[in-house]
Amino acid sequence: MPSNMLRNTFTLFLVVLALTTRPGLAQVGPSDQVKTINSILPAPFDIANNWQRFYIATEFGLLRTSPNGLSELMPAPELGLTGMAASPANANLVLASGFTRDAKTPTMLKSTDGGTSWQVLPGAETTLRAITFSPENPEIVYALSRELNISRDGGATWQTTGTLPGDVFNLAVSAQSPETLFAATMKGLMRSDDGGDTWQKAYDSDKPTTMVNVDKAGQITAYVYSVGLITRAQSEADWQVLTTEFDQRYILNFLKDAQDPNLITVTVDTAAILLSRDGGRNWASFEGSQRDTPENIAKGATLFADNCQACHGINAIGEVPGNPEAKDEFGFKAPALNDDAHGWHHSDGGIKATISKGSARNERMIAWQEILSEDDISNLVTYLKSNWSLNSLACQGGRHMVC
Repeated sequence: MPSNMLRNTFTLFLVVLALTTRPGLAQVGPSDQVKTINSILPAPFDIANNWQRFYIATEFGLLRTSPNGLSELMPAPELGLTGMAASPANANLVLASGFTRDAKTPTMLKSTDGGTSWQVLPGAETTLRAITFSPENPEIVYALSRELNISRDGGATWQTTGTLPGDVFNLAVSAQSPETLFAATMKGLMRSDDGGDTWQKAYDSDKPTTMVNVDKAGQITAYVYSVGLITRAQSEADWQVLTTEFDQRYILNFLKDAQDPNLITVTVDTAAILLSRDGGRNWASFEGSQRDTPENIAKGATLFADNCQACHGINAIGEVPGNPEAKDEFGFKAPALNDDAHGWHHSDGGIKATISKGSARNERMIAWQEILSEDDISNLVTYLKSNWSLNSLACQGGRHMVC
């Protein structure tokens, strides 16, 4: 991994989100145009559509993102956000840090209703990132600036403390003691048992570690580049590798569901959101996740075999595998729709549009909207994505430009 890719995490970039205004709604734009996610938290469940949504802190503002591939800019707070975290004792109590869009004035914010409304906490002297509450004592909160910062009154006031062990991506606080910290750094996973005064290795590797999390039960999870997603109970000594699928990407934010510890959400360096339903061993895209079930994948596989396989090949390997430039008298032959070509360069909506309306690349790719239902087309996309690697899922749509 080029070190400059990781070091970019320490520089605050203004994220430009391509937004369009819809009457009566917050500004809405494609999620794959978001370049950086600084934090992620659950947003209120969308009952009408029966899907999960998330709040994401970006330097453009607070966005609410949905599995339909769109993100909405929330009307408040009107700040670029560098960090955000919810109290482990009360999920409705949220702290956020950011800067005003005009003068870039540091601002600390608090919400008591899960991010719907916000109040400014006076006295902010710097913007903070990697905000993390102590699970054992949520009045104690740590955060990063160019220094290690601590609040002992739930985020109302802050002071610097201890030292930082080099370039730090992320912090976590032990579930057993608020004095025990874990830091994900450029030179590995570090641990301090004295509030950041001194540090030692927590995992025997010098590889960059980009994320660390400790849940209320004391389970530590970290991402170590070229090793994988690792975990252990704080009371145990041995680490377990959950997955090595992230070999071309790296995790920056980690969220474990409060009711179901097997449901994990992460954001990666491309700003994609990925989901695991089995504790981190297997991963799927958040975009389209409302339809990502074994039943819908099976339906999509049958539809593909019946309608698409004759041109696109078994398992979507393409009409002429290995030769995406192959043509016939009508134009380009049917491309691979697995990892071998550029199917994953398109969003779910883009793929659905091509299936529905056909393609100018070859007249044999007809418009299927009069033949297949919207559900059928959605299930086809779900099936196609089930054959993609994690890297393709993380680089889908506009994100492929940084992959």
